[in-house]
Amino acid sequence: MLTLIAESHERVSSLLYSSKQDRLLCSAAFRHNIPPQYDRYMEWGFTDGSVRFYSADSKKLLGLFEHMHQGQLTTSLFVDGKTLITAGTDCAVAIWTVVPGPKTIDLQPVICLFGHKRPVTTLASSRAFSAFLSASEDGKVFLWDLNRSEFVRELDLDVRRPIPAFVRCARINNITGHIMLCCGPRLLLFTLNGHLLLDQEICDTDDPDDIISSCAFYEGVGNEWLDRELLFTGHRRGVVNVCSPNNLYVHGSLVLSYPMPWSRY
Repeated sequence: MLTLIAESHERVSSLLYSSKQDRLLCSAAFRHNIPPQYDRYMEWGFTDGSVRFYSADSKKLLGLFEHMHQGQLTTSLFVDGKTLITAGTDCAVAIWTVVPGPKTIDLQPVICLFGHKRPVTTLASSRAFSAFLSASEDGKVFLWDLNRSEFVRELDLDVRRPIPAFVRCARINNITGHIMLCCGPRLLLFTLNGHLLLDQEICDTDDPDDIISSCAFYEGVGNEWLDRELLFTGHRRGVVNVCSPNNLYVHGSLVLSYPMPWSRY
């Protein structure tokens, strides 16, 4: 018997579990629930290129910001409740400090980072390791120091391979510091020092639409001991693969009766 745990009247882009609220939060496309209280959210993708902040309960506008980039935003990420990273069609990556007030939200620019020659489409971060990465349309992946706001290194995806180099999703493990990148059917795992640990195709079919569209690390609960690192990948046909880089193979697959939210695009 299926039990309804959350309901959304909009197309779901991401799911987030808030342990403090013991709630599953759904986000539509071009929307972020803002940590750590998740009582406010950010939206972008408007025709005027603005970024807007709202109260989750009253839907009241708390802040509106224009011209954050020369053109539209392509992606964004909250590292935590006080740090926002945005990227735009101008190929720049910007870091902002979020200043929340009782009834308002303000943004203060920290720095604008350059280096990409194509728009950035994927961001991932780790506050534990003070690092974040940016991946652009041309397969370039840059690792940055979050404290110093400086470039650290480029991760080599070997774009000469016939497999698409476009990074659809990425994560940084807050426990090990390992970096997971997903390009088409291909999963890559790097250390923070840029050493390649794993490069493997994990899709079971030759269907070009069978690609990795979402990924996550299992980082344990509290002080739980993890014997091996577990990687989760979501696929467009409602399949979730559980992988372990220790043994370089897929442990198993969970096939869902209905497509996962990320398979609707």
